[in-house]
Amino acid sequence: MNSKIVMSSDVISDDVVEFLANRHKCTPEEVVNRYLVQDGFLPHSAEESGNDNLEENELAILRDMHLLPTSIEFI
Repeated sequence: MNSKIVMSSDVISDDVVEFLANRHKCTPEEVVNRYLVQDGFLPHSAEESGNDNLEENELAILRDMHLLPTSIEFI
């Protein structure tokens, strides 16, 4: 079964998330997904590369934003 993460437009358009996306050359959605995987909220998939990891300080910033799975709707 596939699932989709639905995020608030506030999260996707947040300046910090957009900055990290530009820095990592990816989309804001990919930044949030990487954060959720690295923090253990989502399982690591085989196609994800370890080279795309967020740095610890970036993870801390996202944690400070209170970006938790409880604020993301799974459908």
